[in-house]
Amino acid sequence: MWLHRQLKNKWSGLLFKAFIFTLPFQSSLFVYETVWGRGFSNPYTTLNLSISELFLLCASLLFFLENRTKVLNLGKKVLFLCLLSALGLGAFSLLISPVSDPILKFLELIGLLEVLLIYLLVVNKILKVNEIFKTLTWSMSLQALLAISQLLLGHSLGLGFLGEPSLSTSTAHLAKLDLGSWPLIRSYGTFAHPNILGGFLAMSILGTLLYPPESNRTRNLLLLIQLLGLICSFSRSALFALILGILILSYRSVPLIKEKYSRFVSYGIFLLMAAEIAVLILTRPLPLSTDPAVQSRIEGYERASEIIMEHPFGVGWHLETLFLDENPNHTWMPWEYQPTHNIFLLLWVETGPQGLLAFLSLLFFTTKKLLEHEKILGTHHEESKKNFFFSMGLIVLSIGLLDHYWLTLEPALFLAALLFSSISRFLSDPIPIKAIKKAKKLKPILDSPK
Repeated sequence: MWLHRQLKNKWSGLLFKAFIFTLPFQSSLFVYETVWGRGFSNPYTTLNLSISELFLLCASLLFFLENRTKVLNLGKKVLFLCLLSALGLGAFSLLISPVSDPILKFLELIGLLEVLLIYLLVVNKILKVNEIFKTLTWSMSLQALLAISQLLLGHSLGLGFLGEPSLSTSTAHLAKLDLGSWPLIRSYGTFAHPNILGGFLAMSILGTLLYPPESNRTRNLLLLIQLLGLICSFSRSALFALILGILILSYRSVPLIKEKYSRFVSYGIFLLMAAEIAVLILTRPLPLSTDPAVQSRIEGYERASEIIMEHPFGVGWHLETLFLDENPNHTWMPWEYQPTHNIFLLLWVETGPQGLLAFLSLLFFTTKKLLEHEKILGTHHEESKKNFFFSMGLIVLSIGLLDHYWLTLEPALFLAALLFSSISRFLSDPIPIKAIKKAKKLKPILDSPK
């Protein structure tokens, strides 16, 4: 019986690994699209069953069937309650939404429940946390190789079955750069946009530093590949977020950064900054207020403010794009139907002030508990993990100030849920308290297989 249970738990863990590995792949099966009378599809309200979502549901079913007689661990209780409140208010926003499509609302509600599933699986240790981030590292290293190839070839690689978009210099409305007379396609990997690729790579780079392969050569190669892939995305928000995260790690005096990887960090920051400055000089108009990306974001913020005035208690989770053209004074083009590029303002628009307050409470208590962790005499390993988690959260929030995908696109939402769940699990585990002399003898975190 014990062996049978162990094998089942192993299979649920493998399915969860497959869920993490396939997060970047946009292969999906169409499920439902609401009628909204614009003459074209709205990708933000067209619902599909992705391959990663299928793995998640299978892993959840197998895990809960095997552990149905056990009491579930809820992680750090205050964080679980904050998450439950945020998800509950998201569901409430769907119930009171002016949208009259019950099927759309029901399917969006399932998406909220999937976030809760991820949380419960992680805090109940379906996988070790190091296995979660190592799986992400290998998956994003593959994405980085795809990104490098797309940039060098100037077109897609024919991997449409994995969700790769059709890329060429002649394709309209792709994210491109114009280097004089040389049009350059920004790399997508298999994501819907280069910015999402950049955000995932920024997270996976820190994940590679936190839980590296045992071989130093493999670790350095994966880091180099991911850095090059990030540069190929030309995502300014992801570049700045990663630089900020690394600087915060250095500021918080992580020994492994100061001692063993100071040269890598210095070269990495220089390389990222040089690439970003080159992009700004060669491809973006000055001043930045004339940049089309900046202008579109400002217009989005103004429209979000109008929606808030018209619907003060929210229009419903993931439903903002259905309300963008209520103002008859503006004619919207198909590619302009995008959520607000700021997750805090977007939460206010979709879930109302009550939903925003719940999310801010979640951020407050997560930060508070991480900072309180400093008062505990933990091991060198524990202190390093805490600082890495803090920096990863900072990456998500800094990108979220300028983009929306952490909330609106399923892969990014699931990655954010994985990070939050890992933090809750980390804070709820007993902290090993050891004598200072023993703590000094512990191996650095980058050399630890756990």
